[in-house]
Amino acid sequence: KCDENCLQCQDNDKCVLCDPGSYFHNGKCLSNCPNGFLPYVVQMDQSTSHTECHACQHGNCNNCIGDFLKREGTCHQQSSCFREQYYDFINMECRNCHYRCKTCYGPGSHECLSCEPPYAYHSYLQTCVMCCKDNEKEGSCCKCDGHARCLVRRRIFLPTPWHYLYPGYPN
Repeated sequence: KCDENCLQCQDNDKCVLCDPGSYFHNGKCLSNCPNGFLPYVVQMDQSTSHTECHACQHGNCNNCIGDFLKREGTCHQQSSCFREQYYDFINMECRNCHYRCKTCYGPGSHECLSCEPPYAYHSYLQTCVMCCKDNEKEGSCCKCDGHARCLVRRRIFLPTPWHYLYPGYPN
């Protein structure tokens, strides 16, 4: 199970986005970065930021790398990524989200945090899908609420995407 400070969880035990004030490190949300790491703050959009612990360069924790400046012990990104981008800490640059994602934490279609219309955000799968039309059966689409968010019910997911087994439903 993910940390209580985790906002977005993947595979039940790996966090991908932490609460404000927590530091992301190796899939966990920490109250401080470990020794040899500096906190790097990336502005994801106007109201959301992501703080990740990044290893100090050659053991030197006095300076930040890339386009980050150090203020009060924390490295702050000088220019934020565009809305449809995420910050790649390996290459230290902004990269594009999957085309269906409005905001994301990685490049894949299952690394979305929000979606661009006409897609709806599926919180369980962390992906963007179309809302089902009136009598359309769920599978490649989802039933949506009034805010274009998928209504997620308890189900068993098969390894093949978009095929569901409903408990008590004949296959």
